[in-house]
Amino acid sequence: MANFDTQLETEYVNTQRERNLPLARILYLANSCFLLGFAAWDFAIDRERALFTLWVRGLAAGFSLLLFALSYIEKLHKFTLLLSYVSALGSHLAQGIVLVSLEGGLIYGTTALTFFPLVLVVLAPTDRSTLSLGSLGFFVIPNLVMAFAQTDRFLWLNANVFLVTVCLLFYILGIITDQGRRQTFLLEKTLEQQATKDGLTGVANRRFFLELANREFLRSQRYHKHLSLLIIDIDHFKQINDNYGHPVGDQAIITLTELIGRVVRHSDIIGRVGGEEFAVLLTETDLMGLKCVAERIRAVVEEMELTIEGNSIKFTVSVGGVVSSADYKDIHHLIKTADDALYQAKRRGRNCVVIAKNGYDEQGV
Repeated sequence: MANFDTQLETEYVNTQRERNLPLARILYLANSCFLLGFAAWDFAIDRERALFTLWVRGLAAGFSLLLFALSYIEKLHKFTLLLSYVSALGSHLAQGIVLVSLEGGLIYGTTALTFFPLVLVVLAPTDRSTLSLGSLGFFVIPNLVMAFAQTDRFLWLNANVFLVTVCLLFYILGIITDQGRRQTFLLEKTLEQQATKDGLTGVANRRFFLELANREFLRSQRYHKHLSLLIIDIDHFKQINDNYGHPVGDQAIITLTELIGRVVRHSDIIGRVGGEEFAVLLTETDLMGLKCVAERIRAVVEEMELTIEGNSIKFTVSVGGVVSSADYKDIHHLIKTADDALYQAKRRGRNCVVIAKNGYDEQGV
């Protein structure tokens, strides 16, 4: 299977759960119909005991319908796979009871036991241990029922050959299905990162940053929340490339990204919006908080010394900032204002912070 770290594994499981929930609901209903529909088969081969098996089928079908209803409770969504296993194993038990109760039931109906384990393959179990336990359950339950009913040895042996084959097939198909879905998930994540993340730094690219920033801007306007924006640019970046080469310039950009990440919160949004230009959206941050963050970023960059291949490199940044208000009509207006403040910082000699608020420029702390 694909080598997932803990975070990716959790995300994969959550994604599969969301995708499988509608399908699980269909399977709950299909399971109920399957159990009740074959009641006619019971009457056809053993009319005397068919009323008893109808009760068994009815209870199992009712349980499956109960799980269908429970699937609409959001708090239980994380148990989708577990509930599906419970439904299948319960139905498997009911089917086993039905088969040993009918005259010739095991002879004519053993193949019906394949429905319950194989249908779960569609729900893509997420690990080998789950598959192993599931396979064991589908093997043990019918054997317990046959032992309790004192089934003829020949029928018991015949049924077990069939059950072992089905359980192995269930296990193998489950692994193959899960591998395929994991590979698809990894491909989706790769494409998502290529579409939304900057390839060098791993932060949001310009398009994705604008999308996230616009969402936060509209939210702040709707709920009257504080929202601040910083535009950060490396001073004299061209000289770094000319003197040390583009790989060193790339390392400077990466280092700046790391330094910004250490200063801001996880809830803040960092984006690379130009070659050496970054934007940081500070959620629920007022003017005082904006000034504090902007100055901390400027100071940590100034104090930092980058050593690459024996070369000691220092650089500074200029920072422009703005606090959102009702005066700003959209996110582009807010960005334009922060960008203008950045150019003010450049004109004032660089390595400084300029905050624009309601059309007025202020020198940073």
